Amino acid sequence: MSKTYEYDETLTLEEASAYLRQLYCEFPFADWYVDDAGVKQSRSLAVQIAAMMSQFAVGMLPKMASRMGFIYSANSQRSGKTLLAKMALMPVHGTVAAQTWNSTDDEIRKVVDAQAIEGKSYILFDNCRGFLGSPTVEALMTSPQWTGRVLGKSKTFSVRNFMTVFITGNDCTVSTDMSYRCLTVDLFVQEAEVQNRQTSVLLDEVWLAEWSNRHKILSCLWTIVRLWSAAGAPTATTFGIKLPLGFETWGELMGGLVAFAGFGNCLERAPVKAAGDREKMDINSLVTELAKVFTPTRLREEYKFDEIVQICFTEELFTWMMEGREREGTIELNSESKSRLGKLMKRYAPEIERGGRVFSLEGMKVRFACRGSNRHRRYIVEALPPDE
Repeated sequence: MSKTYEYDETLTLEEASAYLRQLYCEFPFADWYVDDAGVKQSRSLAVQIAAMMSQFAVGMLPKMASRMGFIYSANSQRSGKTLLAKMALMPVHGTVAAQTWNSTDDEIRKVVDAQAIEGKSYILFDNCRGFLGSPTVEALMTSPQWTGRVLGKSKTFSVRNFMTVFITGNDCTVSTDMSYRCLTVDLFVQEAEVQNRQTSVLLDEVWLAEWSNRHKILSCLWTIVRLWSAAGAPTATTFGIKLPLGFETWGELMGGLVAFAGFGNCLERAPVKAAGDREKMDINSLVTELAKVFTPTRLREEYKFDEIVQICFTEELFTWMMEGREREGTIELNSESKSRLGKLMKRYAPEIERGGRVFSLEGMKVRFACRGSNRHRRYIVEALPPDE
């Protein structure tokens, strides 16, 4: 049995990295490019190597370190997003169990609690759709200790949280908090008919389940870790890589391993559009729209909540929370949508006494804030001097 887990220690760093590159060479990463040395690189590939290391080298993390999650986002079915997640998980775990993304956070909490009690080292939400935002999943990535309630019993539990979050989906949008906690693999399939997409390398779950293939992958990961350690264990900042706030310890280790192996910066932020951070794009679009009334003599305006709602509806902003009765080009939100949009506005437009929130729009800075409460609440946009 002990021989089963003996890795090939004859591999060089170049051989290990080359084998992993070959595995992923035909995946439709949206950000492939050729670097100055003529090597085909991709930010998404670097994130994929980090995802593999997040499972293989997780034991190297300090006990209380928070772990970033991974989002696999594609423009089409048959892109390979689920296979990529399995390629990060199966070499270490042998099999993969996927979960569905539930519409309510209470249901998501039940799934997370069950996985935490079992001591799982990952949780995979596969084939998600629409807007992804969950206080439970967001908290999971920054909570070394997880506390919950045993399903069906009036009994609580508290266990160490070992889980790394994996999410796959087509054209998903994610909350701002989720996007800051995850690294994104972006996939773009050019073929209009996905069945016409052909690859020369056969990779599937059957291939991944073969021990000889798992052993080769694990040997490559071990080679990277072994030679990285022999080289003095260079961290991400050794390579000039900026660390993600709240995940500095995790980023130092994973970013260092990936960069040492020659795959570049896995911690680089994906472009906002590619990352699917629709919430952030929409709030910028809303403030831009509200500020369109500005003139040289009119640099401040106030809006009622209902006016904010109609602008969002007309401009198709925050569509995932704009549910209600439509009539003659307007909308009357239902109570749940009103509550969700109200909470979002409160986050992005704090009280004017607290300074509100400043947005850098094209050519100017704008403060977005609120005053009053309940029916008397007003949302304020005002232009700021360039030097403020």
